[in-house]
Amino acid sequence: MITGLRLEYLSVAPISSASFFIFGLVLVLLVNKQFSNRAKIFFLTIIAFISINGLLVFIGYFADFNFFAESVLFSVVEKLGPFDIKRMSPLAGILFFFSGVSLTLKIFSGNQSRNLNLVGGYGLITLLAGFVATIGYLLNTPLLYGGTLIPLTVTSAVGFLILGCGLVEAAGPEMFFIRPFVGTSASAKLLQVTVPLIVIAIIVEGYLNEVSAKVFGINQALISAVLIIVFSIVTGILVVQIARAVFRKADKVEIERQRVQHDLEASEIRYRRLFESAKDGILILDAETGKVVDINPFMIELLGYSRENFFGKTIWEIELFKRCCSIKRSF
Repeated sequence: MITGLRLEYLSVAPISSASFFIFGLVLVLLVNKQFSNRAKIFFLTIIAFISINGLLVFIGYFADFNFFAESVLFSVVEKLGPFDIKRMSPLAGILFFFSGVSLTLKIFSGNQSRNLNLVGGYGLITLLAGFVATIGYLLNTPLLYGGTLIPLTVTSAVGFLILGCGLVEAAGPEMFFIRPFVGTSASAKLLQVTVPLIVIAIIVEGYLNEVSAKVFGINQALISAVLIIVFSIVTGILVVQIARAVFRKADKVEIERQRVQHDLEASEIRYRRLFESAKDGILILDAETGKVVDINPFMIELLGYSRENFFGKTIWEIELFKRCCSIKRSF
């Protein structure tokens, strides 16, 4: 009952619990960058075992064979309806396979954009599957309990939801799904607030719809229509208010940028006036190459050379400075 939350729900398989623990530990080590070469080999071996076992569980259900690690570790002595106790769901098996591939790619990928997208992509599959299964339990309509395929348990559903979030986060801000949400731009700020708000509104609406129909016995179509109208209005008002706040802030940032730009242009004009009117000869050189990039009028007048004699040349190529044999070394 503890691992299934309710007596009529399946409890999580022991091997699934162990797999969640190991994958979670690997994620923690990845975040803290505490992988030695020996630790990598050790954990990759375990990840490979979990992933391959999960894939065999998934394939075995459709191919009707039973060559799994849990068949050796746990003998089936109990059933809940048509389902064997202590057996991993084929859906959990394929999700552990995807998660294992994601973790393996993360360990080896470094910061390569293509691999990180694969890490986040497999993580996103895990996240969405866990989310769908969790919503089923939340609305008291768990998936697959009416068939013969062992369903995801409630704790596995939540576990895959959290594991998927961790894998997507491990992919980093450059992952295709995360990139639009990252940063301080108006669009990113808007997405950061509105997407979670809409998802929460949909979940709450579905939950209230389910509860109202069962508790009060009101026509479900009527409840759905009323809740959709109410939540559409409330969500619309909130989104409009949030958009105004975000774009108001963006307008302030743009005004500040224009002010800074104006100050820079004014500073450039003042500098140019000082440069051109100074009664000292000024040469401006590129710090890397020693080439002349600008020269003021007084320097031209002082030396008696035309402007073309200076531009594009290094200072030690100019006739006047060739007399200083160490000028290149000094520069």
